[in-house]
Amino acid sequence: MTRIARLLLLALFCGSLAACGGMQPVTRTTAVNEMTFPQALPPDPAMEVSETPPPPVPLLNNTYRTVEGRALYRIGHDDVLEIMVSRGTQQDRFAVPVQEDGTVFVLLTDVQVDSLTIPEAKQAVVHALSRYFNTPRVEVRVKEFNSKKVTVMGSLGGDQLRGSGAAVSLKGKMTVGEAIGVAGGFNAKSNMSKIRVNRPDGTTYLINIYKQIQEGDMSQAFVLDDGDTILVSEHVKGMEDRIYLLGEVKTPGPVPLFRGLTVMQAVAGVGGWSDNARFDQAAVIRAQPDKTEILLVDLRRLMIDGDKKIDQYLRANDVVFIPRIAIADWNSVINQLMPTFALINQPIQTLLTIRALGTLR
Repeated sequence: MTRIARLLLLALFCGSLAACGGMQPVTRTTAVNEMTFPQALPPDPAMEVSETPPPPVPLLNNTYRTVEGRALYRIGHDDVLEIMVSRGTQQDRFAVPVQEDGTVFVLLTDVQVDSLTIPEAKQAVVHALSRYFNTPRVEVRVKEFNSKKVTVMGSLGGDQLRGSGAAVSLKGKMTVGEAIGVAGGFNAKSNMSKIRVNRPDGTTYLINIYKQIQEGDMSQAFVLDDGDTILVSEHVKGMEDRIYLLGEVKTPGPVPLFRGLTVMQAVAGVGGWSDNARFDQAAVIRAQPDKTEILLVDLRRLMIDGDKKIDQYLRANDVVFIPRIAIADWNSVINQLMPTFALINQPIQTLLTIRALGTLR
């Protein structure tokens, strides 16, 4: 929005304030705020009963085993191993597939390597060949990773919805984000905040890659296992959840909502406030069925002084409003914003509950 457009909007705003009279007075201001942040996350309507939060990173699964802090790949059927055997001055190098029974044929004998790590497979080959050769020296590596795969489906690179899915081979510990990158990455329509991972046992996990990127929330770095299916949903225009930034912000308008979005992130994401903003009197306007709740947030304390304990999680259709002038009558402000709330189908009541976040020291 240009500066001229903002001035026109401000003129309309001030006119509506002047025209408002005889409205119901605001209820007594209360100072209510948890002294630590974050508060409890608001409920996510998209989280279904069958979906569970990401589990902790496992030390062992079907794909890898953690040894001394390193995730080592576990060999399986259809992998191809490259094995080098040295005995005296003679050296043999060959590629052998892992059979269905988990064995590989090495020179004179079958060796069981199913589910072993590379160091374990090396020891197994040495032990088997020691019956035929004195102190054989063995090197083993995986030439082709074929035994463990995940499928990535949905809104991937190229702005096309991939329904058939892309198979991605697991070579050790791999996260959802890494697998999506291998499969083509996200596109402009990808919903990064609602990625589903379906496990062969029927468990479904909901992953928020956006939160991982924006907040460094590594609990969203979901580690995959063999047989997982990743579904990247697509934003449907007009159907995504949003919050709205109005008043003296650099870029007023709607902003996509992801679970865990806070006031500080939302304001920073649109470039902050304008030069004339009363940022110490910002507010979150939240419509409830029986009332409209105003949460006053002192952005000076939050974003300049770094007092994050007064930050707040946002919910769908919240309005973050930064005024240009001090607000004495929030009923008048709500009356002026009525058309905006009507557009986003929010019930607005002139009986307000005010929670001052930033008045406590």
